[in-house]
Amino acid sequence: MTESGMERYRLPMFPLGSVLFPELGLPLRVFEPRYRQMMAECLDGDRCFGVVLIERGSEVGGGEVRLRVATVAQILDVTPQDDGTLGIFAVGTGRVDVLEWLPDAPYPAAMVSPLSDNDDFGEAFEAAVTAITKRLRSTLAQRTEANLPAAPATIDLSPNLGIALWQVCALVPATAFDDYGLLAARCASDRLVALEDLLDASADQVRFHLG
Repeated sequence: MTESGMERYRLPMFPLGSVLFPELGLPLRVFEPRYRQMMAECLDGDRCFGVVLIERGSEVGGGEVRLRVATVAQILDVTPQDDGTLGIFAVGTGRVDVLEWLPDAPYPAAMVSPLSDNDDFGEAFEAAVTAITKRLRSTLAQRTEANLPAAPATIDLSPNLGIALWQVCALVPATAFDDYGLLAARCASDRLVALEDLLDASADQVRFHLG
């Protein structure tokens, strides 16, 4: 998946049981000493770290198995707590391909290379995002009526189509591994197809729930 000629660099990594999409925010409570050290070093540098989904294992204690595509998060705000923990707010800035995991010394880090979508964001893309957004709102409303978990159907989306598509990815009813599939999709067009499949699955769930 690595793009030819793209840079390769070291990135501190924060494994989580959920996916961070580009352009979206991430609140974290950092309590493990190794991750407090990681955040301190990030703040002394470019304020960036990677967020990667755990395939197997736990967020706490180490030894987890991690997936390959991650999101770069940039720290926007830090709030030290009285108990020594840190409140972190970061925002996703882009995707990276994990080329090599480095030893946890003491926190996870990897050699990564940037990933980007190579789509033509023209009229066809605008129409596709508009259609998927309309279908998402309908799906969320139906799930609310069926007493199934759902975000509010009235939630505001960005006028920027690229950001709006990532917001749709975050709002569509899905598992963490479904979210990873959306994150790791080769391009926005593939992401739209995957979103249609997830909305189909949600419609089936609503019908089953309503009997």
